[in-house]
Amino acid sequence: MEIVVLAGGLSTERDVSLCSGAGICKTLRERGHDAFLLDENGDIFCLEENTLPGMTATSLLPQEAKAAGIEYGELCELIIQKSLERYSI
Repeated sequence: MEIVVLAGGLSTERDVSLCSGAGICKTLRERGHDAFLLDENGDIFCLEENTLPGMTATSLLPQEAKAAGIEYGELCELIIQKSLERYSI
């Protein structure tokens, strides 16, 4: 999923907004999303893309899935299924 986070602005809080926006982007990327930071000028910043999130027992993605009631094997099957759908295979 591609997500754009709007940050910045022309206020005195611009730096705070850019920092918090970057933090939000980082968190989204850690969860496997493509996240981009967009400022008030329409400039887009791609800070990093996580194309292969960790899948060990201590990685965030499997832990989040488990908290949502999705076991590891089911998570793997969902990732495969979504990838097949995305690429029309």
